[in-house]
Amino acid sequence: MVYTATEVNDQVDAYYPTHSSYAIYTTDGKLVRRVGNRSGSFYQDPVPVSLPQGTYKIKGRATNSGEVTVPVVIEEKKTTVVDLEGTNLPQRKPTGAGQWIRLPDGQVIGMRVE
Repeated sequence: MVYTATEVNDQVDAYYPTHSSYAIYTTDGKLVRRVGNRSGSFYQDPVPVSLPQGTYKIKGRATNSGEVTVPVVIEEKKTTVVDLEGTNLPQRKPTGAGQWIRLPDGQVIGMRVE
């Protein structure tokens, strides 16, 4: 699940912000999928995506940081959350050494996998 920066595409007819689109790549840069990242009643929820186990790169827009590319490890039967929006993961200091993955501005976007 990728929480990308939100946007309002139609300033006149849209009342709710939606998550911006993003792309999933293999580690060698091949495009796996583009995700429109809008679901739910008012298209405010991110789109859940199923991927085979492995390592990928997510390229999407992060709140206050612009477009970023982050590595992601997908494990079998587990949900992986990437928070480029900055509201879904704890925005505090890590409890363990190097536990949280942060953008240059300090925003937490994920957790390291050992």
